[in-house]
Amino acid sequence: MARPRSEKVQQLKRHLLSRIEEGYSRPGDRFLSNRALSTQFGISYQTAHRLIAELEQEGHLLRNLGSGTYVAGDSKVPQIVDFILNSRAKEAGTFGHYLKGLIQDTFQSRGIPFAIRYATEVVKLEHRSYPVLWECGPGLERLMKTAGFGMLLDEMPPTGIENPFVDSVEVDDFAGGVLAGQVFKKRWKCSDPSIFAGPKGDQRSEKRVQGFLSVFPNACVTHSSDWHYESALKTVDKIGKRHPTGIFCANDRLAQAIATHYRARQESPPHIMGFDNAPISQETGLSTVAIPWEEFVDAIAELAERRLKGYNGTARRIVLAPRILFRGKAQLE
Repeated sequence: MARPRSEKVQQLKRHLLSRIEEGYSRPGDRFLSNRALSTQFGISYQTAHRLIAELEQEGHLLRNLGSGTYVAGDSKVPQIVDFILNSRAKEAGTFGHYLKGLIQDTFQSRGIPFAIRYATEVVKLEHRSYPVLWECGPGLERLMKTAGFGMLLDEMPPTGIENPFVDSVEVDDFAGGVLAGQVFKKRWKCSDPSIFAGPKGDQRSEKRVQGFLSVFPNACVTHSSDWHYESALKTVDKIGKRHPTGIFCANDRLAQAIATHYRARQESPPHIMGFDNAPISQETGLSTVAIPWEEFVDAIAELAERRLKGYNGTARRIVLAPRILFRGKAQLE
């Protein structure tokens, strides 16, 4: 008598079916081999063979001797890249707004069909589209449920069974924090810098802070309630009272608030460095840990083009290293 099928195997079959039925494993595309299925999902070769045989018998797959296994039915390659962005991208002067502009220019120049919309509490993924999400929690939850191909911007995909189907383009935030710390220590000779961090629990801020703390483990950390300039202004006085020799800020809006604080008091500011290379850092002449924006958007376009051409291979992870841009008096030091 055959042993009952484990919950893991039942879940895997449901997952494979959902990929086929949702159109993300596309008709006519090569499907996983027995060995690939076994290796990728940690099941025995025999179990993988039985799963694929069942899917073939049920009409979901076609086997061609000497060629391989393919998804049955008519081809459903995505026809458009569907950008779903956090509503902050509407705000002029933010790096989200700058990112949106670069996406529009790059995708238009390459002739890649795309649409841009903003995240709401409930996000519906459009049929035959390739969703690209930036700070869009509801969209990510929906993408995980459909087990479909998609992309995350500046965020690591969650681990789990859907992980091989979510591309990502990210910046190495930890390395950026380390880079900033080295500048404060070696170039600016700061002995006791402080850190102005983003909101507690924010993944991006935490990585940047941890990178800086790897160079200055005793640096004092102060958190802003959010990423916005107005909120940061309410907190900067706490930092100034410590009279630090330098202040590392987890984004450029926080750095702008620090600079405003010292200017309003007509005091000479310590060394200040932001992060992102948002337009505001250029306008105010603040040094920053710069995201390589052009390379970032080019990577998005290249991955998206592959998916629109029918590529259904495993997810790609692109992690870009930031660099330092010195501005203002820091250029002369």
